[in-house]
Amino acid sequence: MNFLYYILGNDLASYLAGTASPAQTSNMCNMLGGLLLFLAFVFVALYYKFLDRQSWNNMLSWILFLLVPAVINFIVVFVLLYADFRDGKMIDGNGDILHLSWTNFLGAGLLQFIYSALVFLVFSVIVNFFCKKRIMQSDCSTTPFKF
Repeated sequence: MNFLYYILGNDLASYLAGTASPAQTSNMCNMLGGLLLFLAFVFVALYYKFLDRQSWNNMLSWILFLLVPAVINFIVVFVLLYADFRDGKMIDGNGDILHLSWTNFLGAGLLQFIYSALVFLVFSVIVNFFCKKRIMQSDCSTTPFKF
């Protein structure tokens, strides 16, 4: 959690942790991280098991499936933070507004986008290299790692 303070700044990282504002005391990092893991897992499962066709067995399709959950995560984070800012929930204990702007929310969304893409990549590696049994063998099982 400390690395978020370096990347996002004190105010936004504290707000996401639920310690900066009396109006928002729940830890949003757990919810956003759970959403990230869930969407990445769902899209990896969709790609490798449910939409398992030879026509999907190419790098462009894999990148599309990587980008969709990443974009969804970006939009959720940006909209959620901007809505809280617009509703006046981003205040400190004295009632003063936290020093945040839409660029901070854009940075948080981009961070979530990057994490989502990395998690999708890790799940793809797990499916491709560790689940190569007959059950998991599929038309798309070598994408994007065609060795």
